[in-house]
Amino acid sequence: MIDKKKYKLTVGNTTSAIGLIIGIYFVLNPGYEGWGYAFAYVIFIACTLYFLLDWLLQNVVPKHFYINITEVIIDIFILIWYFNM
Repeated sequence: MIDKKKYKLTVGNTTSAIGLIIGIYFVLNPGYEGWGYAFAYVIFIACTLYFLLDWLLQNVVPKHFYINITEVIIDIFILIWYFNM
């Protein structure tokens, strides 16, 4: 039988999907000064890059557990960076 790799749900997928929803929210409600549009573009680019990183990790790393651990560490660094701004 041919063993095809399936694209699995990981922490990175979930984080990117939530980020895309937040980006859509900023497009729909940009605020009084309109800065939401700028934030939305940055969020869309970051989420797209995170999806690509997740896809690459799922093709390279054989264990699903290691992918999730790596993406949790990346998410922790993003949260530390965000809250220390």
